[in-house]
Amino acid sequence: MLAIILSAVYVAFFHTLANPAHYAPFAVLGRARGWSSAKSALVAAFCGTGHLLSFILVAAAGLALNSFKGFLEGFFEAGEKFGFMLFLAAAIAYLVYGIYFAFKKTPSGHCSCCSENRGSKKSERGLVAMMFAFFALGPCDAVLPLVFYPAIDGSLKGVAYVAAAFYSTTIITMGACTLLFHKGAGLCAGRGFFAQRWSHLVAAVAILAAVLIGGLGH
Repeated sequence: MLAIILSAVYVAFFHTLANPAHYAPFAVLGRARGWSSAKSALVAAFCGTGHLLSFILVAAAGLALNSFKGFLEGFFEAGEKFGFMLFLAAAIAYLVYGIYFAFKKTPSGHCSCCSENRGSKKSERGLVAMMFAFFALGPCDAVLPLVFYPAIDGSLKGVAYVAAAFYSTTIITMGACTLLFHKGAGLCAGRGFFAQRWSHLVAAVAILAAVLIGGLGH
């Protein structure tokens, strides 16, 4: 069992690291909206809990229906497709807004970035909710073969241990990568770059790229 738990930690770490959709959107969005590195990392970790919560709910439903393996496989396949399309649509919508924000003129003739703030609290909560939903709908299919092994032996405790190791590693890695990516973006581009007219457009392009890379990688 220890070997499987260690394998879950290993797979979760590299799976998260190799898929920029787990951290790049939070880092660039945080930069665009003026979040600190710590806040961006906490938002990423919070959304990462969507992975864990959806797994718990689906696993419980599968056990209740005496179809653990089939129920999980069906949900993961359908959920990831729907989650990918949802996140892709949101990224495209944000891209349109980024273009609008960059070129919109105020009555004084200045660009909108000179007079608008970085978004209301309501829009901020909406973005976080959307990203949480994306991760909740796609609980990481990399965990499936790891939890199936103890499930075959009828060890619910083993399933819980493996899932806990996998998702805790995923959440921690998401937060850490977001923190580093956020700080790196500041060093490479400079704070002024993200504070000006192109901030939302750059963030939208980065998020769209991360979604496409992450979606195609599954």
